[in-house]
Amino acid sequence: MCDAVHAVGGLVYGDGANMNALLGVARPGDLGFDCIHINVHKTFSTPHGAGGPGAGPLCVKEPLRDFLPKPWIVRDEQGPYRYETKQGESIGRVRTFDGNFGVLVRAYTYMRTLGEEGLAEASNDAILAANYLLAQLRDSYDVAFDRPCMHEFVLSAARQKKLGVSALGDRAARDARRVCRRDDPHRREGEDRPRVGQGRSEERAARATRRGARGPLSEAQVAATDLVRASTRVARVWPQTAIVRRDLADVRATPSADAELVDQTHYGEEVTVLGERYGWRYVQGADQYFGWLNLDDLAVFTGYAEKLVVAVLLADVRDAPRIDAPVIARLPVGTAMPATKASPEGWREIHLGPGWRTGYVALPDLIDVRELEHAYPTADDYLKTAESFIGVPYLWGGTTALGLDCSGFVQQVYRLNGVALPRDADQQAVLGRRVEEARAGDLMFFGAEAVTHVALATSASEFIHAPMKGGVVEHSRLGGERKLLGIRRYLPDVSSA
Repeated sequence: MCDAVHAVGGLVYGDGANMNALLGVARPGDLGFDCIHINVHKTFSTPHGAGGPGAGPLCVKEPLRDFLPKPWIVRDEQGPYRYETKQGESIGRVRTFDGNFGVLVRAYTYMRTLGEEGLAEASNDAILAANYLLAQLRDSYDVAFDRPCMHEFVLSAARQKKLGVSALGDRAARDARRVCRRDDPHRREGEDRPRVGQGRSEERAARATRRGARGPLSEAQVAATDLVRASTRVARVWPQTAIVRRDLADVRATPSADAELVDQTHYGEEVTVLGERYGWRYVQGADQYFGWLNLDDLAVFTGYAEKLVVAVLLADVRDAPRIDAPVIARLPVGTAMPATKASPEGWREIHLGPGWRTGYVALPDLIDVRELEHAYPTADDYLKTAESFIGVPYLWGGTTALGLDCSGFVQQVYRLNGVALPRDADQQAVLGRRVEEARAGDLMFFGAEAVTHVALATSASEFIHAPMKGGVVEHSRLGGERKLLGIRRYLPDVSSA
């Protein structure tokens, strides 16, 4: 089949999702494949992708090498390893990060540990074990393909179905009950969120409230929330957005056509404009990368349609358009209100699930984006926004004035000024650019060895943060038990309005 495809100029892609039966037995290239991916979690001992983190290296033959995504990690002769960023025939960068590096190191270590003979033995054992299980189960189930198998086989539950047993429902429910009863001494409350790295391990170690299962706030938290919630209007700016108007636009590290290529944007993509220099614009794209685009590649929006957003920390949603009506929900700052045909005077109607219950938000708690300052965000803007959250209680996984954790706090401060950041501190620590001394608006990252805490700098030695110890968003300064690991800057060094 591969020969027939090659004869008419085609290429053959192989699904290498599971190579357990082929290690040391057959080489995909010799079988005629030009390109193949490998799921290292199925063959090389790493965690499964569904539970994260996963990785799937792509292997190609020599004629396709130059088209692989960049940057590459290369080594010149016996010299040091380095990034190869010259694009050439490459399609360029296809995602924000370089992948799950630790997972690939684990897979590589597994291969080096077993060696050539060990890998072949692993495949032979997989084939032997699968055929042994098939022989043991053959009399109890119908075999879908009655022949020797490789590393896996398929059984049919048709025989059981005739007896009223559901292979999916009954067995799955029993398995689920068994898993739920299992006592895992290594799992801690609050650890249900996948992470790239250690992230908020410091908070996890203190057994914070589990994310996704928010319980009632304590009396102190309620009091603190009521204190800061009293219609605190949040300062913010609304940066311009732009549309890429050429087929492929290069995003550069500095405003120069000769600068390092850090990302690429495609025709029709929307970017947020955060600064300018000469004929260039400092932007952030959908993949959260920052860099410089030539103004000629952009169509910048200068006008805005009506759009109401929540302007206070928490806007009360009432079940009737009266200030004394019961509160049925609270909308956090920045929430966009849906368009409605008609609303009572002084109120905006909204429909909430479940059941699409009708509620009403007072117009003074909202603002039309056309009334916001349309400017490049500055450090001053970040600090004004951050001050609005002073006194908000700490809440693991929190992102509103009902409660915030450290990374949720800085993420919201940046988001309200048009800049998108990842959710966790260790992910935030790889964006932007590293600087040696902090200035207002930068993010400071702390931890013993890995990043476990983040704060918004107000000066070289002072910051605002949401600490677990202390309980509320507050001002602080360097020193004490927190170890500063690094500082990242996300805005350009020079911005012009």
